[in-house]
Amino acid sequence: MVPYKGVSTAWQDAKFGVYDVMADKWVVPPQKRASVRDPKKQFNLELQISKHVASTFDRQVKEFYKDTSKLRYLKENLKDG
Repeated sequence: MVPYKGVSTAWQDAKFGVYDVMADKWVVPPQKRASVRDPKKQFNLELQISKHVASTFDRQVKEFYKDTSKLRYLKENLKDG
């Protein structure tokens, strides 16, 4: 545990509340229940983003393969003629 100084990258979820166990009180009270993230929705969003990244990577690999095939073809034909 590290002291909470108001803003820190180590406290990624500080906006969801910070509780001081030693003082037995909220340092940053949690937001109302309606505004707290839903883990299932968060997971679904991350899954969609992951699928998009994987699709982009797959497309780039296919383009790279096509480009290397064309380059190989050009090298072979330039040697002959």
